Amino acid sequence: MHRNRQVFMARQKVMDMDDGTHTLQVALQENVLMIGWRGVNVAEILSKGGSEEELKKELKNALLEEGYEGNVDISYSVGALWRFGREMQVGDYVVVPHEDHFYVAEVAGPAFYLREAFEYDSANRRPVWWLNRKQPIPRRLASPELQSLMRNPQTIVGPREDLVEHVEEVLEKAVVERLCQKG
Repeated sequence: MHRNRQVFMARQKVMDMDDGTHTLQVALQENVLMIGWRGVNVAEILSKGGSEEELKKELKNALLEEGYEGNVDISYSVGALWRFGREMQVGDYVVVPHEDHFYVAEVAGPAFYLREAFEYDSANRRPVWWLNRKQPIPRRLASPELQSLMRNPQTIVGPREDLVEHVEEVLEKAVVERLCQKG
């Protein structure tokens, strides 16, 4: 059974790195989408058929290892990890807001874990194709529905099948605007 394309919104942590770049630049250069929770290898857990409950257990253990104590509500974090690792599928669009603009990517493969990125809390990754030539799109070009999605404070939101046309329309508008600026 073929599933329809969906839209997700994912926030990328913008963290300065030792070489003077930041994590969003790395995501664009390396064609990946990155999320935190560095102590939780989402790809490994899900490849073994892991459930949301197992993700929750691993996240709690990771938080304890990093010195967090007491009862921390991790339901949003578990949901974000689940959406990132399990619900996002190849071909889905991901809207990545950043300041007064945003980027759009198409998911190109399954989640993986890059241990070398542990320090920057960006070890959980997915390969993507950054659309619009990896150029930012001004938020003013987005429909009210898409702007509303980007205002959501959660790390990852979706899936939203109803926004596919909105993403495709804003990509067309971005091309037209870029061409008009050149001309």
